Amino acid sequence: MRANIGKSLALLTFGLVLSLVLAEVALRVVGVRFDASLYGDDPITGWRLRPNASGWWVSEGHAYVRINSVGMHDREYPLDKPADTVRIAVLGDSVTAAVQVDVRRNFTRVLEQRLAACEAHRGKRVEVMNFGVPGFGTAQELLTFRHRALPYHPDAVILAFFTYNDVQNNHRALNPVDASKSPYFVLRGDQLVLDDSFRETLRRQLYGRLRDAFGDLVNRSRVAQLVAEVFVRRMVFRRAKRQEAATLTTRFGEHPDDLIYGPPDVPEMQEAWRVTEALILALFSEARSRGVKFWLVTLSQTPQHLPPKPREDVVKRRGIKDLFYPDRRLEEFARRHAIPALILAPRFAEYAARHDEPLSFGDGHYNEHGHRLVGDAIAERLCSGL
Repeated sequence: MRANIGKSLALLTFGLVLSLVLAEVALRVVGVRFDASLYGDDPITGWRLRPNASGWWVSEGHAYVRINSVGMHDREYPLDKPADTVRIAVLGDSVTAAVQVDVRRNFTRVLEQRLAACEAHRGKRVEVMNFGVPGFGTAQELLTFRHRALPYHPDAVILAFFTYNDVQNNHRALNPVDASKSPYFVLRGDQLVLDDSFRETLRRQLYGRLRDAFGDLVNRSRVAQLVAEVFVRRMVFRRAKRQEAATLTTRFGEHPDDLIYGPPDVPEMQEAWRVTEALILALFSEARSRGVKFWLVTLSQTPQHLPPKPREDVVKRRGIKDLFYPDRRLEEFARRHAIPALILAPRFAEYAARHDEPLSFGDGHYNEHGHRLVGDAIAERLCSGL
């Protein structure tokens, strides 16, 4: 009896293994591929890019992504800055992380190459470090500056601000990206106070633990990718996203993202703007106090850099009040506080009016051409010297 049971289990195991092998081969032959597992939980910022994760990103753009040993979509850097080196840290969200394009062609790498050719940096090595993480708001970027960028002794820091959702990311009620899993700062009078209650959610989050445990397996196996896509991303992750979107729509109307396009007329957006500006000012002040130069760069978003006719159609269809309101507001805020700033949206709108060439993918992230223009624009301003 035991021998028969043993033989049956062996045959069952062999059949299962053979089926998995054949399925793996078949998926690879027909070219089925899903996005790599790139994220991991983090006790400081809620989540981050998982150190040493690698794989293809195919849902938007097409690029092989390799995360370095400290969680950056970038090459490795020594903690101690080499002699005769200018080091710049770039903080941002998914537009900066740029998993949609080859790492050698994102705007941080373009900026590095352009600055290295500047007369102001002749004889020096230039390093532009990409600290961007998808989904981050300014609160997480301030924490990244304090805990992850400063140990590398940067000479300058660039806050790459994405006006489409960075303001909303800074308020729990408005945040469209994992609102319960994010840290926030709230204002108590004029003081920013950290709210890190997300840590309680982090300890209870089964999905995050499963993702961390099986992420590398998913990146190596097409069968595991298929299982993760169907049972985790679609059944768990996307359902949660739909629930978050429904909550925002119920509370703030059909297009809650469009609250950014005009003076805020709801209390939550008014507070989000106050917190956002306080966070930018805190970053500027902390950088300056440590001898680190600071730049605010506002990145353009898809409606802004569409050609004139499609842009007008979007504005009319969605009832947008002022497509460039966040850029003008941030420009005036920077001027008021003597913060060096580069506002890209008007420049990119002018470019789109003269050139029939898309600058972004369908979901709104820059394509290689868009990244090249961003890198060129920042380098043009910074080449006069840091």
